[in-house]
Amino acid sequence: LERAVLPRGLASRVADAWRLRQRDLAALSPYGELVELADSAHYIPFDRPDAIADAVLSVVESGGAARPDS
Repeated sequence: LERAVLPRGLASRVADAWRLRQRDLAALSPYGELVELADSAHYIPFDRPDAIADAVLSVVESGGAARPDS
């Protein structure tokens, strides 16, 4: 497996910018939540199916289908 190598300072800035954008994306929904899984790679359903199941269960239990303004 080959990985791209970025200078340490640039890699840190890229990671910080990515997290900020992910928080912004999650904030678009009243149910949005950013969950970072350090022990997962790019394809979370294969790496951490338990995290996917927990997230779905959380939405179901919270009544996530109902709109917050209704």
